Amino acid sequence: MKTEFHSIRKNLNRIIFCVLIVSGFFLLNLIFEQKVSAAGKTRESVIVSLKAQGKLKKAMELIDEYINNCSMNVTYSWGYNEKGCIFTLMGEYTKAIYAFQESLRYSDGASDDFITLLNMGSLQHSLGDYADAISYYDEAIIRMDKDDPRRYWLKMHVAWSGFYLSRGDTMALKQVYKEAKPVLYEIERHLNTFNKGKAYALASRIAYQLGKYDKAIKLSKKYAKGKNSDSAMLSLANNLLYLKNEAEANEVFNYVDAKSADKELLALWYWLKGDEQQARINLEGYANDVEREKAWRLIRNDEILPYDMWKEARKQKWFVELIGPLITDHPNASTYRNNLGAAWNGKGNYDKAIEYFEKALQSDLENFGEDHPNVATYRNNLGATWKTKGKYDKAIEYYEMALKSDLNNFGANHPKVATRWNNLGDAWRAKGKYDKAIEYYEKALESDLNNFGEDHPNIAAYRNNLGVAWNAKGEYDKAIEYLEKALMSDIKTFGEKHSNVATYRNNLGAALNAKGEYDKAIEHLEKALSVIQVRLGNDHPDTKTLKTNLRLAKEEKP
Repeated sequence: MKTEFHSIRKNLNRIIFCVLIVSGFFLLNLIFEQKVSAAGKTRESVIVSLKAQGKLKKAMELIDEYINNCSMNVTYSWGYNEKGCIFTLMGEYTKAIYAFQESLRYSDGASDDFITLLNMGSLQHSLGDYADAISYYDEAIIRMDKDDPRRYWLKMHVAWSGFYLSRGDTMALKQVYKEAKPVLYEIERHLNTFNKGKAYALASRIAYQLGKYDKAIKLSKKYAKGKNSDSAMLSLANNLLYLKNEAEANEVFNYVDAKSADKELLALWYWLKGDEQQARINLEGYANDVEREKAWRLIRNDEILPYDMWKEARKQKWFVELIGPLITDHPNASTYRNNLGAAWNGKGNYDKAIEYFEKALQSDLENFGEDHPNVATYRNNLGATWKTKGKYDKAIEYYEMALKSDLNNFGANHPKVATRWNNLGDAWRAKGKYDKAIEYYEKALESDLNNFGEDHPNIAAYRNNLGVAWNAKGEYDKAIEYLEKALMSDIKTFGEKHSNVATYRNNLGAALNAKGEYDKAIEHLEKALSVIQVRLGNDHPDTKTLKTNLRLAKEEKP
């Protein structure tokens, strides 16, 4: 009798994970590209100018008037893209997503769709939905001219969102940093005035995560140059303090007018200084903050937070408790309830997570109805949490509703729909219905093959999941075929030392062992373990799974 092996599935469930505080490590990097092809007229120029000046109420009045007087799809598309940008700046994220979606609907597949897709990706990342952000960025890249240097900028965004989605894997960051660094000036030259310096800001975050601290500081200074805002200077001071350059950090801080700087950046400064009392004082000020939006960044946005600090911040329960009571009357209550649900999910309190996900869902259903994209997101998150609890029928119910919604909004060829099919495959596989799981995995694979071709990481992930399902069904040759393809694809994309490669080697080893090819199984398992031990440490569940699988393979070998 064969001993049961444990597969490590490539889990593409799209729960929105959130951070519990926001830091000042590099400034917020929402993109807000304008569709310049339609922006040559006076009305458009005035709207863009008002937005850049922060006169959002007036800009919104003019954009509504502009949309009401539109007669062509291209102008509708431009108008709704701008409206989405303004809503985002106002903190009305649910309305922003709807406006961006309307922009895409009216664009008729126009070549400048990539601008709205880029804006949607940036918004989704800032909300913590890294998987959906990647989907939008990928689709934007497809729409761009192949010679446009901003493709490298988008690739940086894909890698950055992927870094958070993978919980800290830097392999993709290394590759994209190598490609983009020589063309940073060219990228910035092609960005509009509203976004000048953003390429340097993103590159500086990536440089930091790769351990290139001097380069990170240099790029950060280049981004802050000319901004002269107290928050920009305080952000730089926090960067320096975090990198243990205290003397220079204090020197920069002396130029900051604390009364004009963002409270969350001041809170971070004092937190890094070890003064929790002053950190609390700055955060507590949000309780009476009329705008409230900056307070909510404490639980929704991790884009500007270094990954290792982000992990530490999630342990600071008092940050969540401090602003939790504000949730009931904030205009973005559904978004923040969802993110609090994700925080509870990350802590393993699934009942609490479900409570917040359900509140988020109910709120947006009442305000926007079935067709809003957020409704599908919340149902997906509920499905993922119910699956984690082992309630597979409940998970499938929510996943199917999320799929139906996204099919209506995006059509069968959208990357988000492929994600929903994959998640349904996961749930059916967990329930032991392997044929049903394979059906959904194959749909996801076919869809993303059509969208991205062979070399996209999703393709390897879906093939891995198919291999795991075929292995569970006892069809070992079929399983090995898919798992070998997944392995070779990610070796080509990431190299031998990526965590995905270790995952696929483990699963391939399990299938080979089940087939009785023990030497090959042991070879793959040993290679996988050597990578996982270094990347995740000895106490990580995946490391323990691999050690168990390797031991079982050696025991079963005649």
